[in-house]
Amino acid sequence: MIRPLISIIIPCYNQGKYLEETVKSALASSYRPLEIVLVNDGSTDNSMEIAKKLEVNHPESQVIAQPNGGVAKARNNGIAHAKGKYILPLDGDDLIAENYIQDAIETLESNPEVKVVYCQAVKFNEQSQKPWKLKPFSRHQLAKDNMIFVAALFRKSDAEAVGGFSEDMKMGREDWEFWIKMLK
Repeated sequence: MIRPLISIIIPCYNQGKYLEETVKSALASSYRPLEIVLVNDGSTDNSMEIAKKLEVNHPESQVIAQPNGGVAKARNNGIAHAKGKYILPLDGDDLIAENYIQDAIETLESNPEVKVVYCQAVKFNEQSQKPWKLKPFSRHQLAKDNMIFVAALFRKSDAEAVGGFSEDMKMGREDWEFWIKMLK
């Protein structure tokens, strides 16, 4: 059986100090085939230099540069360049478990009615880490509050059908609005 390609979209704005660890986390995934699309969103730090180095050292990755337009525009640009059937948006300072993609793809492949798969998460910074207390999923509750973090897997075709992430949302919550559009 041919396994579907997963495209990991990593928008990056001034996250150079985290980018290599994020890409290595994605590459440590037990799932193949995968591609990594790094979208440099007009960074003013060394993000582009690091992204280019990662592209040279890891043939599964490609770098796209764009003027700073915000995370929604960067994600949409990455999705437009993605070749995969499935998309995993992963922020430039996020990490994933090695089995996350494998488990999510199995769910999506065996349940065509499922639109998005996410998991338990841990919030972390340089000082601490703690479980992210996400509310149980409910479409009714999703209209009131987001319980799906951005690093969830979905079909590229579903994202395209709803026009992707809303690029006019500049103050955050663009992922919440995206989930509502896709799941209604």
